[in-house]
Amino acid sequence: MFIDILKDMLEEYELVENTKQNVNDVYNLLISNEYFIKNTQSENMTIEDCIEDINAVPPGKDLNSKTYVSLYKDNKCICIIDFIVDYPQEKTGYIGLFILDNDIHGTGLGTSILNQLTSACIHFGLKRIELGCYKTNEIGFSFWSKKGFQEIKRTIKDIEGIRTEIINMRKDL
Repeated sequence: MFIDILKDMLEEYELVENTKQNVNDVYNLLISNEYFIKNTQSENMTIEDCIEDINAVPPGKDLNSKTYVSLYKDNKCICIIDFIVDYPQEKTGYIGLFILDNDIHGTGLGTSILNQLTSACIHFGLKRIELGCYKTNEIGFSFWSKKGFQEIKRTIKDIEGIRTEIINMRKDL
C-alpha cells in the first residue's frame, strides 16, 4: 500500500493516519495557517469539517485509494497530507491537501516532505502528481510552481455556494 512506502520515506516523522482520535490536531494545524484559511475557505473551519474529510474521496474512488495522514515531530503535528492514488487517472497521484503548521513555513521542511512524497510516488510506480490550487492561494501557487508543477487548466467549481477558480497543476515524475 502507498501508506507503507510513505512511512518508509518519512521515517524521521511519526506518521499517523487521520481519524477522530487526532482530529483536534488536524483542526489546530489548519486554523494555525490563517493565510490558507482566509484565501481558500468561505466559512470558518470546524471540527466537523475535519471529521468529514476523513472519509471524503473523489467520485469513482474509495477509501482504499486514500492516504490521509498527519506528520508529527517532537509530538507536534506539523503537516497534513491528503493523497489519492490513481486519480484522476491511472498512474497519477492527486494531492488533495498538503499543508504545514504555520510556524514551520520557510524552514525548508515543506520542500523536504514534498520531495519524500514524490519519492514514494516513484517507488509506488506513479508517473505524475496532480493537484488543484485555489487561484486566491497565491503563496501556494508560488510554492507548487517552484517545485516543478505546471498549470494544465483552470476550472470553476461551486464550493459551499461560491464560484471558485481552481488552478489544476501537474508534475511528471
